[in-house]
Amino acid sequence: MHHLQHAPALTIAGIALRTHNAEAFETIPALWQRFMAQQMLSQIPHRLSDEVYAVYCDYDRRPQSAEDVYALGYTLIVGAAVSSTDDLPAPLVSTRIPAAQRAVFEVQAGRPDLVGAQWQQIWQLQDLPRAFAPDYEHYARDGRISICVSIDQLSR
Repeated sequence: MHHLQHAPALTIAGIALRTHNAEAFETIPALWQRFMAQQMLSQIPHRLSDEVYAVYCDYDRRPQSAEDVYALGYTLIVGAAVSSTDDLPAPLVSTRIPAAQRAVFEVQAGRPDLVGAQWQQIWQLQDLPRAFAPDYEHYARDGRISICVSIDQLSR
C-alpha cells in the first residue's frame, strides 16, 4: 500500500551509476558497497543531514509495458540532500528533485534488504500513474525507509 504526499524540492549530491532493472540486483549493491566503504557521506560538502537518499533519474524513456520496465535505463545517485552544489569534489555529481505529489511506499524500518522486493512490487502496479521523473528512496536516521515515486499530475 502507498499514500500520496507532497514532497519538497531537494538537491542531492552523491556518487552515480548508469544501469537498468535487468542488471540492477548486481550493479546497485556494488554502488552501495562503494558508498559505504569509501565513507562517501562524510565527503559530501554542504549536506543538510546524515540522512541518505538513493535517486533514480534521467530515465531513457517511458516504458510501454510492465515488462519494458526491466530494460529501462536510468541513473542512480546515492548521496545526501545538500544546500549547495558548489565545490563538489570528483567523483560526486548532483541532481535536483522537483517538488511534487508522490506515491510513498514504506519499507519495514531498518530493513534495507527489503527495498528491492518493494520496487519489484511497484513495477507491477498497473494503476500507478508513474511519471518517470526522479524517484527516490529516503533512509532516515531513525531507520525508516520510504520509496517516493513520481506520479503524473494529471492522473491524480
